[in-house]
Amino acid sequence: MKSKIMFICLLFSSFSLHADIQHLVLLWLKPEANNSVKQNIIDQTQALDQLTDVESIWVGASIPNPRPIADDSFDIGVTMLFKDKNALDRFLKSEKHSNFVKFHIKPYINKILVYDFEVKTK
Repeated sequence: MKSKIMFICLLFSSFSLHADIQHLVLLWLKPEANNSVKQNIIDQTQALDQLTDVESIWVGASIPNPRPIADDSFDIGVTMLFKDKNALDRFLKSEKHSNFVKFHIKPYINKILVYDFEVKTK
């Protein structure tokens, strides 16, 4: 599964012009989390792009994919770009991020996976 996720991340890296760190988050929601909850998480996640350290953000619902190599078991995927590791660290320690996780993520998730990696540019 990690190789599949890294492939997805590398696809997004082609959009990165000035960002060197990618932060990929995959969320599996609790069964009782309805479409309204899912849309609220997507909307609240997108609003994080207003924070200074966030260069870019993409967020959306998983789509069905019958290919054996694809993992579509997650409900929501997020890719965020940061200028450097310090920017990512500031974001993760910020009150806005802490409150976002506390109020919009933790109450509704069964599982979360996070992958952070450095993008090497030419």
